[in-house]
Formats: sequence, structure tokens, C-alpha cells
Amino acid sequence: PWSHQEGLYVVTFNDVTTLQEEKEFFVHLATTDTLTTLHNRAKLNEMLEFMVKKFTRYHDAPFCVVMYDIDNFKHINDTYGHQVGDFILKELSLLVSRNLRSSDFVARYGGEEFIIILPHTIVKDAVEITQKLRLLIEKEQFSDLHITCSFGVYQFTIGDSVSSMIDKVDKLLYKAKENGRNRIEY
Repeated sequence: PWSHQEGLYVVTFNDVTTLQEEKEFFVHLATTDTLTTLHNRAKLNEMLEFMVKKFTRYHDAPFCVVMYDIDNFKHINDTYGHQVGDFILKELSLLVSRNLRSSDFVARYGGEEFIIILPHTIVKDAVEITQKLRLLIEKEQFSDLHITCSFGVYQFTIGDSVSSMIDKVDKLLYKAKENGRNRIEY
């Protein structure tokens, strides 16, 4: 209220549009991998924690994680250079993200390793989704190169933590590599 006259009030407004835009920009920077524009590892960890807590609390729907990486990626970088390697990482990320469901979540885990979270998905269906991705990647041409990826698929079970789940899917990925690459282990 304005103290000099009864019934009058002073109202002020502040435009916070710029502050909100800056906040959104910095949140995007903090949660996005700059090369691939996928979610980064920090955002992945946040999402995995959320999924584990949600399932542990409600037991409502299963979910699976898929870890994959590019077969022989070091050879690509050594032979064709890191610019070609970066191009392949970007194009692969775009291909995978365009061929997932809108409810799925994909992030760059590190280097040429990626993780997909498939909510409301049992392992049988996750393997089917992953097989479609594997075939798409195998048929795609990346800068005149053909690449393949190896995949591990794991369904979360009660008692798993984020780290134990990552460890299990990582072992499945390496089993796929040991068994010949360009394959899925689950």
C-alpha cells in the first residue's frame, strides 16, 4: 500500500525473461554432450537414479538399459583421423536418437560408448529394439565407411543399484565384443 493515500498501491514488475533464458542455456550446457548433442553422463546418472528409485518404490514397470559402442573405433581414428571419428560419433548419435521411441533416453557415456534407457520395456522387447538399431547401423554409410556396434542389454531387477546395473550391462557389452563384435548379449 502507498502510505500517502488510502486505497492506492504501488506495484512493480520485473521482466525475468533474460534470466530464465540464461538459466535454460546453462542447464542445457550442463546436461548435454557438446559433440553429439545427446545427454551427457551427468544427466544419464540423474535419469538412472530416478528410474531406480521409481521402480524400487512402485514396482510399476520394468526398464532396460542398453550399452553400446563402436567396434574398432580406435582403428577408425588412427586411420582416418579424429575429424572423421567425430563425424561418425555425431552421425551415429543422430541415427540412434531418430530411431528410438519418444519415451526412450540416450546419452553418451564416454568416448564411443553410449547408454540407452528403455522405460516400460522387458528384456525380450529391448533385444528386439536393439536388433533393429544394430541392423540400421550396419547398413548405414558414415563418411564412406561402414561401422558396426556391439551391444549389451540388461533389465533392471530389485536390488540393483545404478553402479551394479552399469557394471552388468558393461560386462554384457564386452562379452559381445569377445564373441565377435556386431552382436547383442543379454
